[in-house]
Amino acid sequence: MLRKALLAGACRRNGESKWQPTVLTREGVTALCIADNPTFASQTNASGTRFKKMPQTSMTTTFTVRMGLSGLPADGLLNKGRFISAEMAAAVATYPTPSPTLASVNTALDTLDAANAAVLNRGKSDYQARRVAYNAVKLLLQQLAGYVQQVAAGDEDKILSSGFEVRRRATPIGELNPPQNLAGRLTVLTGRVALDWDPERGTDTYKVFRSDTSDPFKWDLIAVSTRSRFNVDGLIPGRYYWFAVSAIGAAGETSMSDVLRAMAAA
Repeated sequence: MLRKALLAGACRRNGESKWQPTVLTREGVTALCIADNPTFASQTNASGTRFKKMPQTSMTTTFTVRMGLSGLPADGLLNKGRFISAEMAAAVATYPTPSPTLASVNTALDTLDAANAAVLNRGKSDYQARRVAYNAVKLLLQQLAGYVQQVAAGDEDKILSSGFEVRRRATPIGELNPPQNLAGRLTVLTGRVALDWDPERGTDTYKVFRSDTSDPFKWDLIAVSTRSRFNVDGLIPGRYYWFAVSAIGAAGETSMSDVLRAMAAA
């Protein structure tokens, strides 16, 4: 068997940038780099000479959406949301059917803008309204990031045209498995189901789905997360819900995980 180091040493470019036939012998094995195709080499031994095709290796760089929402103050989230909405509207040829719609995103941004201005009155109810509006905008932008990731399929320019930032990922993983071991964690916060699942290597984002019934399931996308856990809030205490998760990577989106039935904390 030809050794990788042997082939690498035998095949090198000359000053005219053409592959030059070169013979190199190591440990009794002679390798020949064939002109214009370094992926072929010959091995000479006691039984004669034969050609063996060596696999090509390459480093492919893909890009994923970087949401950049963590830690943003209300006005920062507003500015980011407005920018993303405007950029995606301008890139309608690339993103013809945003999910959620840009109209729903803009409505949520207007609500947050008004709630943020009302906080100047410093009433407790005003702060609560801003928190609700803030979380609504954040959730919509997370869902929009998942849509962009699916459509862009790792293309840097397409991601940037959406208004989101990018992060680099080298050597993309192939087809992913559906998320495993979806479970509910113990929580004392009323109306919450705390979800977690095993992280899947190569995953860019996870989609979290909820159904209020199991006969039949009626799945709603409720979140897009880069982490293998998510807190579902605002549920009816003591009521059962059904949850599932899918993973998105370079090869696309997986099928859903096994379904979890969980009760919202009372």
